[in-house]
Amino acid sequence: MNIFDINKLGFDESAKIAEQILKENGIIVYPTDTIYGLAGNIFNEIVYDHIMMVKQRDLTKAISWQISDISALKSLVNFNLLPDNLD
Repeated sequence: MNIFDINKLGFDESAKIAEQILKENGIIVYPTDTIYGLAGNIFNEIVYDHIMMVKQRDLTKAISWQISDISALKSLVNFNLLPDNLD
């Protein structure tokens, strides 16, 4: 585990390090105003399992995840079941 201080490195350098970790199927921990979040490629089963292990969460329980934009959502969800005004 490595700890990088965004206040010392600056945002741009920290973002580059985080991006590289994620590209290598690693996991990053990031603070928000209310929680510490975990980020990783949940489409990679090993990364997903590792996130669940770090969280000490039962694999049968759901987790929340974020996507980049509506087009990413459209690639994952059958919009035929939803109202048309989501575009």
